[in-house]
Amino acid sequence: MESPASKRPKRGSASSRDADESLKSAIFFPDVSKIPYKPQATAAETMVFKHYNAEEIVYGKSMADWLRFSVCYWHTFRGQGADPFGFPTIHRPWDDETNSLFNAKRRMYAAFEFMSKLGVHYWSFHDRDISPEGANLKETNQNLDELVELASQLMEKHEIKLLWNTCNLFSHPRYMNGAFTNPDAHVFAYAAAQLLIILISLEYKTKIGYEGQLLIEPKAKEPTRHQYDYGKVIFIFIVLYVCAV
Repeated sequence: MESPASKRPKRGSASSRDADESLKSAIFFPDVSKIPYKPQATAAETMVFKHYNAEEIVYGKSMADWLRFSVCYWHTFRGQGADPFGFPTIHRPWDDETNSLFNAKRRMYAAFEFMSKLGVHYWSFHDRDISPEGANLKETNQNLDELVELASQLMEKHEIKLLWNTCNLFSHPRYMNGAFTNPDAHVFAYAAAQLLIILISLEYKTKIGYEGQLLIEPKAKEPTRHQYDYGKVIFIFIVLYVCAV
């Protein structure tokens, strides 16, 4: 029996390159122009900003500097409008809902057109939001490399910056019992390999001369003092009552 992986178009093939080229000139929101600031807009005019004027100076800074809006890729472009009690309700014309590399690229072109017309200068994503899982870790990383390169090109073209990104260590069934807390050493190792992106981020930080601080958000707790104290209490409990058994 032929495996699903063998049915996928070969990376870099002529047909694949032609498909990629077609995306460069595609328009995904033809009926939407760049959203303008129009304070006198009527209730019928919904595709305008009535209060947000990106160029207006407020206390020495523009509104765009004060209000650094970001488009979250996972909610805006990967959310399907479903809940535990129903089927997906969102079906986008530029997303065929497959995990193909071409579909991921098409989705990204649509996303940057959307952000550009909205006038948003930042975005954020998980690694699996922009890039599909491959047949193995090597192919998965190749997919991510390809989409990151495309994202870099589109960011430069549309003058949009990355606010932050992280790893998705929860959606895939392999993480049903956790990632770094998983009792299966193989899953732990896979999660560690996926998190190697952090080392790449450190290299990139040096490359561009960034001198700021890189922050890591602990999950599932937010970084507040009482929650750190909560973690310490749990650790002490485990040492005293679990490890002692």
